[in-house]
Amino acid sequence: MIEENKWLGHITNNSGGEMKKALLAYSGGLDTSAILVWLQKEMNLEVYCYCCDMGNMPDKEWLEKRALSFGAKKFIFDDAREEFVNDYVFNVIKSGALYEGEYLLGTAIGRPLIASKMGKVAEEYDIDIFVHGATGKGNDQLRLEQSWSYLYPDKEILTPWKEWSFKGRNELLNYLEAQGYPYEGESGGRYSIDENIFHKSTEGAELEDVAISYNDEILDHKIEETMPSKITLSFKKGIPFALNGEEYGAKDLLDELNKYGIQYNIGIADIVEERVNGIKSRGVYHTPGGTVLAFALKKLKEICWSHKTTKLAQMMSIEYAELVYEGAWFSTARTSLDAFFNSAAQNLEGTVSLEFGPSFMKVLSRKSEKSLYSKSLVSFEEDEFGINKSAIGFCKTRNLQYINEGKVK
Repeated sequence: MIEENKWLGHITNNSGGEMKKALLAYSGGLDTSAILVWLQKEMNLEVYCYCCDMGNMPDKEWLEKRALSFGAKKFIFDDAREEFVNDYVFNVIKSGALYEGEYLLGTAIGRPLIASKMGKVAEEYDIDIFVHGATGKGNDQLRLEQSWSYLYPDKEILTPWKEWSFKGRNELLNYLEAQGYPYEGESGGRYSIDENIFHKSTEGAELEDVAISYNDEILDHKIEETMPSKITLSFKKGIPFALNGEEYGAKDLLDELNKYGIQYNIGIADIVEERVNGIKSRGVYHTPGGTVLAFALKKLKEICWSHKTTKLAQMMSIEYAELVYEGAWFSTARTSLDAFFNSAAQNLEGTVSLEFGPSFMKVLSRKSEKSLYSKSLVSFEEDEFGINKSAIGFCKTRNLQYINEGKVK
């Protein structure tokens, strides 16, 4: 057994018997490169590395070359963009979930997908242990570990940043050098960035001072084409499927809407949120196409949902956002809420037309065969159902409680 040393802290290794297999969520950066070596040298594990593309465009060939050169048994890669948008992002949009009223959960919703995909790899290669590189200060540790706990309760989870004694990035560089794996590449930029097809989050550096405004340079999205100022989105059961009358797959539709959001500066939010552990953190989030979708669907809900359905959905969307943010995507609570939103979305069919301007969008039209809106009922020019005359008794009955309260005040 390896006793406590300057690298390990209190963890002991897997000595003796058959070598266990570990599956590492791998980015190719300094942290996961150090973890890859540490798992082999200090824990005596056979390491498989996993990465998937969720719209962040990782370099598959470069990642595989680096992982194998650092001793990985195998590198596994997935293109998960369509699954991510269709099975995760669209569910969040349909629910109307916003964490603390503003955050569209762009990072949070990606972690359960990674955990699920890694689980399938673990089954295929008979892997014993899941490993991630998240620290003990953030939310991602919960989002990954709770997902694995629900989906694969009998497998082990190893979390190096909560186990070893390294204090920071310089020590990781020194460790890799000492082990014969000199690290070549960026050891970390000014910011901590997470990006996928749904959003980009930027944290760290001057953003850690909430008294300082962010610099627009961190919003480095660019598009080559000029996008029109007007669009029409089509929905069926709360899910978008067409843009300007042309049908798209989930990934391609969000890709197109991202172009509009980027050009017109839609979906930028400077947020101070409270993490699950109580730490407040600040981030600048850009969710361009997702914000367009959420706005359009909200406008469709306004004509297709009754007040009671809307009220229930608003309450449940708060709980939905909490569950996703806290890492409970894979839970009976979340699937139960999905059952409500799937049922409520049966009537969310129709089109919504929008117009964009610099940093704003407005609705031009809402159309649905399932609409509850009636021009004849609301019109000042006609009263087909005699609502005005009926309102005498309606108001008298409704006013009774206030008459009684007024007499005893």
